Amino acid sequence: TATPVSQEAGYRFTLTGNTDVVLALDFGPDGQTLVSGSRDGFLRVWDLAAQAERSAVQENAILSLKFDPRGRFFATGGFGGVLAFWDAQACLADLSSKACQPQYDQKNIVGDLWGIAFSADGRLMATGSTPETTGNTQPTIRLWDAEGRINSPVLINYIDPIVSVGLTPDGTQLIS
Repeated sequence: TATPVSQEAGYRFTLTGNTDVVLALDFGPDGQTLVSGSRDGFLRVWDLAAQAERSAVQENAILSLKFDPRGRFFATGGFGGVLAFWDAQACLADLSSKACQPQYDQKNIVGDLWGIAFSADGRLMATGSTPETTGNTQPTIRLWDAEGRINSPVLINYIDPIVSVGLTPDGTQLIS
């Protein structure tokens, strides 16, 4: 549901329904849909025109979320290196449908996945992770062929946690 908020604050409305901190969100390809992920593991699809939740599913904690620029899928990241790819068409219609089943790639990321970014053409994806809560890993950045979902060796090992990554539109420069 939506709660009106003071126009003086610059807000049009507030979407309510989350019971824990929302850590990640992104607009769907139509610009009228919002997907949010929270620490309690709820992934929610919001209809902005109706100002209401369309559907929700509980997953692992969602730390990062990003749509590919072509709107074909979105990726989510979580604790323990959980990386999931979701079919946008099926999942935006109903997260709880059988057609909306995430594809996981957990074998290639070490640490908690806080950052996901795509190049403008959607071919390249970058991920940034921090040490797991156990502290037994080093922060890393990886580059991926987003279409084939094949990752590179660790691109960069950091000392400080990585909580966000970005790519220039042409994919030639990375920032963290």
